[in-house]
Amino acid sequence: MQEFDALFAFYALLLGLAVANVATAFAEMYKARGRVMIGWTVPLLGAVVLTAACQQWLSLFRAQADMRLGAGELLVCLAMALPYIFISQSSGPAMMKSRRWRPITSSTARCSSAPC
Repeated sequence: MQEFDALFAFYALLLGLAVANVATAFAEMYKARGRVMIGWTVPLLGAVVLTAACQQWLSLFRAQADMRLGAGELLVCLAMALPYIFISQSSGPAMMKSRRWRPITSSTARCSSAPC
């Protein structure tokens, strides 16, 4: 296995974890669509994370001629991929278990843009 192949596999696993978290969050949002008002910002954030993860993966693939395997490169890959994993894990509907997500009731359905 070449040096770049090992680095690319490591980075692809990290970004794949972020993509899997977003896909799971989309599935949970779809299941909860009648009980919880999701809005448009969480799905938009998921789409941004998916797009950015794909762009980062392609950027690393294009830079393969200049890449070597070393501690610095691994740390850079971690620094670039871990924010995507954090955002994808912390912004999905798994937060519905917390008190910040409210089920749709007649009182919340009547609220307009003003806080209820």
